[in-house]
Amino acid sequence: MLAARYRVEVRDEKGRLVTVLEGDSKSFNINFINLLIASHYNKDNVPVIAIYNAIGSPFYTGSTISPYIGLPLSPFNMDFSAWSYFPDAYHIAIPAVWLGTSSCANPALANGPCGSLAACCYTIPGNPPYPLTPYDFSWSANCCGHSQLSPVLTEDGWALTITNPWLNMSGSPVTVASMALMSGVYTVSPGPTEELNRYTFQPYAIIVDNLPSPITVQPGYLITVSYTIYFPV
Repeated sequence: MLAARYRVEVRDEKGRLVTVLEGDSKSFNINFINLLIASHYNKDNVPVIAIYNAIGSPFYTGSTISPYIGLPLSPFNMDFSAWSYFPDAYHIAIPAVWLGTSSCANPALANGPCGSLAACCYTIPGNPPYPLTPYDFSWSANCCGHSQLSPVLTEDGWALTITNPWLNMSGSPVTVASMALMSGVYTVSPGPTEELNRYTFQPYAIIVDNLPSPITVQPGYLITVSYTIYFPV
């Protein structure tokens, strides 16, 4: 059975551990499940299913309603950058664990972390930053880096861990109450000719979880969040 666990660590400005939260994820997202369902069809008969991106805008499987993705070939797609407009152009958006300031009413039906985005991606210079910014950001690593991408065999099966460290440089305390593992796909909006088709990157949630209780990340504190997905053997 596919399963996942989350872990949240908060350290103060001196690196001392302040908070640790970890537990079993309960909420593989409905959009991810719909993508898995659609991916089992032949490309000529894939059903039309509405999928919602991180801000709640729909795109569709199949190729009859725009914007569409056709047959979802990579529901676990780990793309490098987003040349789309979420929320502005040229964000290094995923793969990443995003953070929200509020709990979700139903995480399994949420489109991403709830409330305001506290941590999402690296913004281009000149754009307002998110309250939490990538720590030790490197352009050679996807969205401030993964701690581990190689599968590791554990007692629970093969494990894939995706980790993101976020530093509070906002000067104010930041509340974190929900988290989401985000992936993404490209959609097509047909133009009058193939050359004028518009391709848009759509970030969407694989997993959404509420934290057992909201935590406060003080200025200068580092919050490191991760999901580990287990594939049974």
